[in-house]
Amino acid sequence: MKANLWRKALNLVTAATLAISFSAQILAGVEPARLDAVAADLQARIDEGKLSGAVVMVAQNGEILMHEAMGHQNVEDQVPMSTDTIFRIFSMTKPVTGTALMMLWDEGKFQLDDPVEMHLPELAGMQVFVAQNDDGSWVTEPADHPM
Repeated sequence: MKANLWRKALNLVTAATLAISFSAQILAGVEPARLDAVAADLQARIDEGKLSGAVVMVAQNGEILMHEAMGHQNVEDQVPMSTDTIFRIFSMTKPVTGTALMMLWDEGKFQLDDPVEMHLPELAGMQVFVAQNDDGSWVTEPADHPM
C-alpha cells in the first residue's frame, strides 16, 4: 500500500515538473517540438557525415531553453562534443562581436564615441608600443588618447 502511494506521489511530481517545464517553454514562445526538431536536424547531419558535431543553445528572455552537445569534437579519436567545447572560429569573432555590440548600442547600453575604458576599466591607462630594444623587449609609453 505504501509503495503504491509513493509511486503515485512520484508520478504526480514528475507530471507536474514536466507540465511546468512544457508550459514555461510554450509561454516563452518556443514549443518543445521545435527544439526537438533542431536537435533531430543536427543529429541527422552528424549521422550523414555533414557535421562532426555541434553544440546548440537556445535562449529567450534570459532563460536557457535548450543546451545540448552532440557528435564529436574529434572524429578520429572519438572525443565527444561537450557543452563547453571551445571552437576555433578565427576571423568570425569580428562579425560576432560587431553584431553583439550593435545590439547593445541599439538598446542604449553605450554610445559609439564612449571611451572603451568606460565599460572595460581594465583597459584604462593603456600603453602603446614605441620601439623594440636590442634584447627584444618593448619600449612603451602611455597612449595619447583613451581607447
